[in-house]
Amino acid sequence: MLPELPANSVLVLDRGYPGRDLLGSVLAAGHDVVMRMVASEAGGAWPEVEAFLASGKRSAVVAVLVGSGRTERLVQLRLVLRTFDRGRPRRHQSRERMVIITSLTDPALAERDICRLYAERWGIETIYREIMLPRLISDFNREQVSQGSDYVYHSRLQAQAPLVSCR
Repeated sequence: MLPELPANSVLVLDRGYPGRDLLGSVLAAGHDVVMRMVASEAGGAWPEVEAFLASGKRSAVVAVLVGSGRTERLVQLRLVLRTFDRGRPRRHQSRERMVIITSLTDPALAERDICRLYAERWGIETIYREIMLPRLISDFNREQVSQGSDYVYHSRLQAQAPLVSCR
């Protein structure tokens, strides 16, 4: 998929995607990335994220090890702590800490702008739901759905919900 993306693409990914190999591949292909990281006190966070959270900073450019084997290397990435407004959380928000990692390290790009860029992925989530809802509501048996039908839904999803925005 990476070679097919337009030049200077920015991939916006949720926290289920972060992986050092994926991050290294995206950066090696010349693309930028904005993705949510695991920031749980229960564990699972990358050591770079844990050190960032312990620092008490809201934003920092840190060295992050990406890739693996022969492609393993240190790159400078920006970590941003998403802060929520005071008072009661908005709908679909919780008080958990949110850390966003990005290759967009230009200090002219404010923390708030990076958080807004990450929030753009919600548009993709709602389009995905709108595309898949008729399929989920319809009374069908998974075994009876042909490969062709799966392909049509996949194609429609790709056409209406691109995972990439270009600068």
